[in-house]
Amino acid sequence: MRLNLGSLSFNANIENGGGTPAWGTELGQGDGYRFSVEDMDDLFTSLVYTSVPDLDQIYCPLGKGGNQRQDYDFVIAGLYDKVFVNGLVVNNAEFLLLVVKKIVGTHHVGRRTLKYNPRITYRGKEINQDCFDKISQTLGLADNAAWFIDEINVRNQDEIHFTAYVLDGQNATSYKSNDERKQAYIKKLQNRIVFEKKSTIGETTIIPLPLDLPLQQITYGAPGTGKSFSIDEDVKRYGMKDIRTTFHPDSDYSTFVGAYKPQMEKVVVRDDRGFPVKEEGKVVYEKKIVYKYSQQAFLKVYTSAWKDLKTPHVLVIEEINRGNCAQIFGDLFQLLDRNESGFSSYPITPDTDIMQVLNDEFEGLELESSESINAQYKEDVVEDVLAGNKLLLPNNLYIWATMNTSDQSLFPIDSAFKRRWDWKYVPISDAGKQWVIRVNDTDYSWWSFQDKVNFKIWDATHSEDKKLGYFFCKADKDGVIMAEKFVGKVLFYIYNDVFKDYGFDDDIFKDVNDKENPDLMFKDFFLSDGTPCENKIQVLLNNLEVEAVLSSTDQNHASEEAAENNLATEDEDNEEPLLNDQNETSGNDYTKYSFDGNHHLGKGDLAVKIVERFTRENPDITFDQLKQEFPDTMMGDKLKLLGLIVKAKDLEHAPYSYQKKAYGFFKKGRKYISSDGIEYCVSNYWNITNIQSIIDYAVEKGWDVTAEN
Repeated sequence: MRLNLGSLSFNANIENGGGTPAWGTELGQGDGYRFSVEDMDDLFTSLVYTSVPDLDQIYCPLGKGGNQRQDYDFVIAGLYDKVFVNGLVVNNAEFLLLVVKKIVGTHHVGRRTLKYNPRITYRGKEINQDCFDKISQTLGLADNAAWFIDEINVRNQDEIHFTAYVLDGQNATSYKSNDERKQAYIKKLQNRIVFEKKSTIGETTIIPLPLDLPLQQITYGAPGTGKSFSIDEDVKRYGMKDIRTTFHPDSDYSTFVGAYKPQMEKVVVRDDRGFPVKEEGKVVYEKKIVYKYSQQAFLKVYTSAWKDLKTPHVLVIEEINRGNCAQIFGDLFQLLDRNESGFSSYPITPDTDIMQVLNDEFEGLELESSESINAQYKEDVVEDVLAGNKLLLPNNLYIWATMNTSDQSLFPIDSAFKRRWDWKYVPISDAGKQWVIRVNDTDYSWWSFQDKVNFKIWDATHSEDKKLGYFFCKADKDGVIMAEKFVGKVLFYIYNDVFKDYGFDDDIFKDVNDKENPDLMFKDFFLSDGTPCENKIQVLLNNLEVEAVLSSTDQNHASEEAAENNLATEDEDNEEPLLNDQNETSGNDYTKYSFDGNHHLGKGDLAVKIVERFTRENPDITFDQLKQEFPDTMMGDKLKLLGLIVKAKDLEHAPYSYQKKAYGFFKKGRKYISSDGIEYCVSNYWNITNIQSIIDYAVEKGWDVTAEN
């Protein structure tokens, strides 16, 4: 879990004093202080597993002056004796995490806080301070070094992992203000700065910070759910170097790792004595077929990762279940067992050909972190790796794969192979692209079609595997799926792969107006010249009750016409909210506003612009702080919503009505990122009953909000 920025920091001082670390992270914000931290389940499972029975033996300074123990209740504490920092083992260390609850006072009563104060003692021992000292030693830092911890994660229920960043490995740092210090923290986080560690022989060793991401992960789900896209986004987000391959039924060890292959090469022509042949003073060359070892995806990423241990590398395997994994991986299977630091637990001996290739690739390479790596194996394993005598996955090498659960002609993956991977399911969801299917000059919602047809697929097959993901069929640059592509890709799949084994008895495959041939066969979707029969496509879409979508021009005309007839409703940004008591509002209000140089703003847009201005003037604001600045109560107590400021990830699986109406900006891709890296959305569900609250907020800030006629 991410800690409050700067809450666990050492020797990073403010010139005029103050700025003492909080040594704790709040586990809940807002009304009732309900838990709001990510990975909460893992944290509490771990705390229960490592819990200490004698909470009365714990001392932790609390409140102003550190002497307000009576104002807090000790909820639970976990004692960890397996400690890691940046993937390295911290030997002979213990650490105690403590959850406290505020029970007395005028503010924050009921809030739980995770405490990691160095002054925490257990049974009279200052175990936390001792642990931080040993972490500093593991990092090779001087006693007065400036550094901080940004994340605390628990693994395997009894391991605690710290992610540390170094501001200055030798000396304390000093900053003019707290804001200046925050910027120093943020810069380190943005750049993923590695730390410097002094070796026993006095040389500098650079050890990369492993990303807190699964080393081996299979992303699976229905076709078109965005599995490859999500991997691409992570590769870009974390600055990873990627090498890709795709498995298929003919894939084997040689196509994955490498093999000798005939290659055309330009060579020097030589005479009988072995001297180069020259013509007009120039050496003559000819092309000949030679046999050379050709490295494939695995060896390419393997050698690249070892040559640059500071950069995370990822091997991306598309369609991993379309190949015979046991055959393709061979003895590499053993390398998938990783130790606590992310290196292979059990090195293997490669064949002679690979030995020679690796020996050539690593010739002259020296690793600055060899001592730390060797310490994990109690032998000089690095020398064997660089000589090609051993294969060993480094901790900066990730292997990520995708798997379509509906693909045919698949190879089974045995349980031993499965155990060595993390599995990430990607559900079918509306990507918010607002793509349409265009038939007979009418646009139909692509997501509405998916929603309807997937229900039918489930009803027929009782399987998630055959459903369509949002990106199963990609629209053109204008967001349109034309009839030809829709028939050739979507309907062909439905007829050929889905319903062929379950029959076409459903009414969606009937044309009630065609008395002679009421059954919609696949051939019926084509005219005699091979072009799509859009009338039949339209019949199918209408049978599914797919939502027809008006163009923006048509929407404007419809709104104008409705207004003239006094029947208009507010636009999407200004729809009346879902209220517990619908009688709270009566009538519609079409007032537009000017704010911050913007004109003709609806209520939803106005609210967003106000939030945008605040975040622009306060760039360091965290998500929790933003929630406090704009509490949900601003929107009134009758709203059936998730909140004013909501994490984008919480909307991904929210009801469609929330995504479309209450958080329409989520569908439009209007997302923001707080200073602590949380992606969020702002509710656009404002009306005449609640808009005044955020207008009043803006006025109090001295900002002009003008209602237009």
